[in-house]
Amino acid sequence: MIAYLLAGFWIPNLPFLLFSPHEWWAGVVAPYLPGTTPQIMGGIGLSEVLTSLGLNPPSSVFFLLMGLAFAGSLFAYARWFGTMKNLVWILPVGILYFYYRSFPNYMFFWLIPLIPDLARMKVNPFGLRPSISSMPTIHLPTRIPRFLQGGIMPSLMLGLVLTTAFVGASGAYISRNSDYKVTVHVDSIGDPDSLGVGTLMKVTVSNIGTEPVLPQFFVKFSIQPFLWSSLNETRILKPDTSASYTIVPSDPVAALPNNGQFHLWVFDSTTGNLVGQSQLTTVKLSDPTVLNPQFRWWTLDLSTGVKVPYGWKLETSDVNMVDSGIAGLDQNWTAGVRMKLNYTATTQGVAYMALVQKVADNVTVIDVATERQFSGIRNQTNTGVFGATLTDGNHVLDLVFSDAVTQQTVRVFAENTTVILPLPTASLTWMRLEVGTLWSSQSWGVAKQLTLGFFIQASTSGVYYAQIGEIRQGSGARTQ
Repeated sequence: MIAYLLAGFWIPNLPFLLFSPHEWWAGVVAPYLPGTTPQIMGGIGLSEVLTSLGLNPPSSVFFLLMGLAFAGSLFAYARWFGTMKNLVWILPVGILYFYYRSFPNYMFFWLIPLIPDLARMKVNPFGLRPSISSMPTIHLPTRIPRFLQGGIMPSLMLGLVLTTAFVGASGAYISRNSDYKVTVHVDSIGDPDSLGVGTLMKVTVSNIGTEPVLPQFFVKFSIQPFLWSSLNETRILKPDTSASYTIVPSDPVAALPNNGQFHLWVFDSTTGNLVGQSQLTTVKLSDPTVLNPQFRWWTLDLSTGVKVPYGWKLETSDVNMVDSGIAGLDQNWTAGVRMKLNYTATTQGVAYMALVQKVADNVTVIDVATERQFSGIRNQTNTGVFGATLTDGNHVLDLVFSDAVTQQTVRVFAENTTVILPLPTASLTWMRLEVGTLWSSQSWGVAKQLTLGFFIQASTSGVYYAQIGEIRQGSGARTQ
């Protein structure tokens, strides 16, 4: 029995202990130590329901409910053993529903051994069809008196008892919730960097309690609450006083979705208690034509596994991302993007890299600060091309930046048009792209959805660099 318990601990934890011991300690052990930042409620269980209703029950409530859920599960398993012997793996899911941090990954892994046991049941619990007898299974006892006598069941039941006691006690220790001590008012929500989401919030916090509070802010608009940081110095808020704060997310993932609703939670950094939350607030922002036009916010592109400017997607063809890629124009990645295409292919072909995003169909004029650090089209040979593209999926408008021309040149084809615009080499230059006029002149009709992109294309070996400093459109476009 002890061997089962030790194996259950070491098998999932050993890889993390070996490869990331510091992160393992910080995530598994440190939250239980005195003086550490508390973990907060969340998940898909009862804690999500109650906090969404604006309720703040003490952690002892979750501990009590988990104990009742465990006792009820144990009784049901003993009382209806013949029916439930193959359903034992679903009981921890029901118990964890009452845990104050009922995240999906806590529950998912209990369902893995449940699947083969359901497949092996002679009569499936839903009465649909006979189960598959050839499916692998985890053998359990066959009679009620024996499930407490030997085999895996004593270890499993002991594990359930320890799990319930551990998570219940940890909830009581880690969350340490109390009654609300502050009122929270959301004054305004802004989108200064044109991301289409809320990235700036001004709030007022009033201490209505009898003890000082050091505010720490979390935004709750989904299962997982997100930490927001204060731009101004956060000082201790004394009783019967108020203070205003300007807070921002640390990542675009934590930004507020437009037209969504959220609660703002305030924790006391000193004690770790949840001391107040705002009323349910709706986000109302205007939609920008081009998202993240200064490339200030970056996030992970899951399709390519690289960091990209928020709102943009990286597309490549015949490109080795080990030697090519994108990065911010400075080490802090506070504005602009630099594209690098390292093309070393010895066979004929075209390497292509582009940053693209869907834009509004009413886009008319775009000003873009660009710099190309290689020669453009010379002698009708495409050694390297840097430009912009606009497409509705059927037609393509290419705007090529070249140092081989001194005025705009237009080439019209059946389903695409190429416009060559003069751009000096190795010089940061503002380019005015009359995309609305150029698109309308092609008689392609009104597009329902347009995709804007900036690309580098090469057909000969070499390293090609290009930079985009800023994009302005609409009322923000530069005047001549």
